[in-house]
Order: sequence, then structure tokens, then C-alpha cells
Amino acid sequence: MTNNGIIGNVNAGVVAINGNATNTGTINMNVSVLRDSVAELQTRIDTLPIDDSARANVADHLDDLRQAAAEPQPEPARIEKALDRTIKALKRAGVAASSLLTLVGPVKTITEMIGASLVVFGL
Repeated sequence: MTNNGIIGNVNAGVVAINGNATNTGTINMNVSVLRDSVAELQTRIDTLPIDDSARANVADHLDDLRQAAAEPQPEPARIEKALDRTIKALKRAGVAASSLLTLVGPVKTITEMIGASLVVFGL
């Protein structure tokens, strides 16, 4: 028998139902480290071999991530969505898995700060 959910009054930073995790709260984070990690992610993405149109698409999602991190009190769910879109755009651009692994350092730092998992992003 599988438990497919939680019934009752729940207060949690992250809730997982049927294997889908959703960040529902605000997590204390070092905003400076978060912003530095987003900048490092940008630097590493800039070195990846991506054609110009795909690079523009990735840049749009990365801009969303940068804007989310620039908020006075960054919202973890917004950061998670922008990071997810950025990673998906890189995969659609045909970036090799070995190249994506070069992004693990800053992505890991970001995910730890927002209470997400690298697994969610396929890294």
C-alpha cells in the first residue's frame, strides 16, 4: 500500500505529493551567496557550445532567475521555476549531459538554498 498524500493540517517548507515536490514557504538563505551562485551559473553557461537562437532562449530564462534572486526576499518557488526553465532550455538546445554536469556546482548551491533537489532538475 502506498501513501499518496498527507491528510490534515500541514505546515511545511516543502510538500511532496505523489513524488512531486513543491516549495511552499520561505527559506532563510544567504542572498549574497544565492546571487553569486546565479552569476557563476551564468559564467558556466556562457562557455557551453549553444547556437545563437538557443542561447537567446536560455538567456531569457536565466534573466528570470537573476531577477528572482535580485528580490529583497527571494521566493524559493520562483527561483525553482526559473532554474527549471533554464535547465530545460539547455537540454532542448542539445547541450550534452557531460556539459550539463559542469553546472552542478552552482545549481547544487541554489537548490540547497531553496530547499529543492538536484534530482528535480535531472542533474
